[in-house]
Amino acid sequence: MTIAVVLASQLFLHAFGGAWSCAVKLPESAYGPAKQFTESMRIAALPGGQWAQVRWSEPRRSGTALVGRFEGSPMWIYDDYWDDGHFYRDLSRAPDAAGNWRWFDTDDQVHMNPTEGPQTWRRISPTTFTQVYNVTHAGVMHNLGSAVCTRR
Repeated sequence: MTIAVVLASQLFLHAFGGAWSCAVKLPESAYGPAKQFTESMRIAALPGGQWAQVRWSEPRRSGTALVGRFEGSPMWIYDDYWDDGHFYRDLSRAPDAAGNWRWFDTDDQVHMNPTEGPQTWRRISPTTFTQVYNVTHAGVMHNLGSAVCTRR
C-alpha cells in the first residue's frame, strides 16, 4: 500500500465520512408514484484505510457498499451490495474542481460525460451533502430523484 492510495481514499472519507440522515424525494415516473422517505447512511474507513464502507438503509431495503480505487487506476469504484441480492457497480473519475462526485454504472462507462452523471454527490456544507439521481434515455437526461443528507 502506498501513501498515495491511502490519501486518495481519505479524499472520499473527508467529503462524506460519518453518519447521515438523508431526505429522499423521488418524482412520479414510469417506476411508480412520487415517494418521499428517509435513508440512514454511515460511511467509515475499512481496516487498512484504503477503502471506505457505506452502510445504508431505507424503509424497504438496505445494503453495504465498498468505495475505493486500485493503485494506479484513475477510476473510483462504488460496489453496492443490496440485502435483496442486487449488486451494482458505479465508477467515478474522482471529484471535479467543484467537488462533485459523478458516479456512472458500468453500462454507462463508455458514455461517461464529465458534466452529467447518473448519480452526483456534492458536499455543500460541513453538515450537508446532496445526491441527484439521473438516467439517460434516448439521449435525454431524466431526473429520477434527489436526496439531502444531514450529519447526525
